[in-house]
Amino acid sequence: MEAKDLSKSDADRTATMLEQLDKWQNSVFDSWEGKDYQKP
Repeated sequence: MEAKDLSKSDADRTATMLEQLDKWQNSVFDSWEGKDYQKP
């Protein structure tokens, strides 16, 4: 845990980062399911 939580004082940046994290996590899950590979 950080000593000083900046997420509330920079809410716009925090929201952007959370959106990017969500997209990345969905991409990882899709890859795990094989969705990023073409099926023969």
